[in-house]
Parts: sequence; C-alpha cells; structure tokens
Amino acid sequence: MAQIIWTAAVVLLAILQSTRGMTLKGYNGSMTNSLEVSWANASQLIDQEYIDVNRTVYIYVHGFGGNETTQGTDQFIQATINKGDRVVLVNWSEEAAFPDYFRAAKNTAIVGPQLGEALLILTASGLPIGNIVLVGMSLGAHVCGQAGYYVQIHLGTSVPLIVGLDAAKELFEPKNNIYRSIKRTDAIHVIGCHSDWLRFGMMSPYGTHDFFFNVVSYTLLGYQPGCGLVNTVLKPITALQTLNFNAIIFCSHRRMVSLWVEVVQYMCTMIGNQASSSVDWVARGGSPINLTCLSYNATQSPPGKFYLRTNSEPLYGLGEAGTKPS
Repeated sequence: MAQIIWTAAVVLLAILQSTRGMTLKGYNGSMTNSLEVSWANASQLIDQEYIDVNRTVYIYVHGFGGNETTQGTDQFIQATINKGDRVVLVNWSEEAAFPDYFRAAKNTAIVGPQLGEALLILTASGLPIGNIVLVGMSLGAHVCGQAGYYVQIHLGTSVPLIVGLDAAKELFEPKNNIYRSIKRTDAIHVIGCHSDWLRFGMMSPYGTHDFFFNVVSYTLLGYQPGCGLVNTVLKPITALQTLNFNAIIFCSHRRMVSLWVEVVQYMCTMIGNQASSSVDWVARGGSPINLTCLSYNATQSPPGKFYLRTNSEPLYGLGEAGTKPS
C-alpha cells in the first residue's frame, strides 16, 4: 500500500511540475464565444458558464499534429454546438506536434493524467462524473483512456463513456505496445471505432462496443471509400487545388472524425450489425443480429463487435442497407 501511495504521489508531482501543460477550451453557443484555461484552472469553465453542471459535456481530444482547426476538430465542435450541447477541446497541439510522432506518443502519458486531474477538479467543482463524455481521435483516444484510468484510481469511480476514434496503432497495439493504450475498462462503456486498422489505427478491439467500417472494400483496396487515388490525388490536381500529401496519407484514418461528426448531426444513419468477426459477418450475408445505431447510446446494445458499410462521401450513412457486406 505504501508503495502505491508513493507511486501515485510521484506521478501527481510530475503532472503538477510539467511546463508543457495542455489547455482546455470551452465553447458556449458558438466557436467564437470561448474560454481557454490551463488544465489546473479547469473550474473556471464552470464558474464562467462554459460548462453547465446540469448537462453532459463532451470533451474532445485531437490527434497527432492536430489543433482546433485541423483534422475535423472544428467540425466536431461545431456539430456539437449545433445540437445545443457543451463541448470542451483538449488542446495539446504542442505536445502532439508534427513531425515527431514518438514524442507525441510518449506525451500521452503526461497529457492523459493531466486531463484526469482536470476531471477531478471539475467534479470537485460540481460537475457530476455521470455528465462527462470523452471523445478522442487517434493518439487522443489513448489520452482519453489514460484520463479515464486516472479518474478510476483517484476517485474510485468511472466516467460513463469514452469514444475512441481510430485509436493510434504505432507503439500502442497490444502485444507490441510501448505505451499504455486505451482499454475497454477505462470507462463504464468504451466505443471503439475502426477505419484504418491496416495502417494507422488499432486492429485489436479496445472497446466494450467496437465498430468496424467497410471491412470488405478496405481489406481489398487498402483504403476507405473515397480515399483512393482518384479521390485524393487526381481530383485535386484536376481542380488545380494544392496537393496535400498529409490528407492523402491519413485519409482513411481521419475519415473516422467525419463519420462521427455525422453521428452527432443525424440520427441512426449508420447502423452496425453484430458479429463475432468480419468473416462471420460476410459468411452470413449480413443477416441482422443486434442491429445498433452508431451513437453515444450504442452502449445500450449488448457488448461486442459491429460491422457496417458507408458511402464514399456525405451523407456517409447507408441506414439498414449498410448492415450488409455488399
């Protein structure tokens, strides 16, 4: 017990002394009406009404090389605001800066506990733990997992939901991981969404509920619908637009943010079909088992793996037609 207390004290001291602390940016009604504070001053978001303790707050963590205006972060924020909900951005752009992925991956072990400590501050300031939802993209998913685990250790309870959007593979995939990855036990429920498991996202399930997108076409072609060369290279050149290799390379990985934005905007456009594996899903021709609308409420269905197809562009959702492999 003494060793556990000592270890916890050392970790907390390291967090408090970190000079590269991330910030929290809250929004109230619009992206221009915002307040950015250090994680240690998280209670100011409640004091100045950027967080309503009587309502759910969606806390979003961007990925490697991201910030408020890239990787669809702004789209998620705006979609959440448009629903009348409160949203807070975890801005760790310095710690996650491109091009040093290895540094960014290592920093998840710093930023995750910082976010966890910020959550403790918010709960001590009146925000019920049940009103917190964490959403993380890529490396941000692992930050959310670390934060959820930190809350469990220090508060003795769990945040209700973490949504991991194509959690980063490199240095985190189980069996070959160097750093702690998001786990299904980091919250009461964890929704794992997989769009690029052959490259940048984790292949292993990490949620209580895992959704795999377009497994047939992705496995055959190596990219999500709409992320092939015709869509990401030839089309921009024809339109005389700037060629963005970053967007090309990460298209399937970052598609997950666009898909989740649609989940926020529309009700039940994407429906998962439960199966023990993609082989099982294809073999039975997509015959329906526990059809589940992809949403924050997907956890009302029994835990497991779910499979679905999407369009190549918005609206991505195919409804029940997307529950079949072809």
